[in-house]
Amino acid sequence: VAKWKDKDPITRFATYLTSKGLLDDKTVAEFDADIEEQVKRGVEDYENIGKVSPLDAFDHVYAELPAELSEQRAEFEAALANEAS
Repeated sequence: VAKWKDKDPITRFATYLTSKGLLDDKTVAEFDADIEEQVKRGVEDYENIGKVSPLDAFDHVYAELPAELSEQRAEFEAALANEAS
């Protein structure tokens, strides 16, 4: 991990922007605070949506579910039904 830390593209780009006078510590702190707030709101929104079906992983990924995944979804749905009974 330490070997690749110096190659982190985000850190390298931030260093570049700082060297060009386009980024400063205040702006970075503002970005960090904004990101933290967005993540916090996202977690709160997710926690407030209620119970989610595991089948949603199939239903909200593709506009049209491929045949292979459609079969997998049916098998998974049957397994969930068996587990519930």
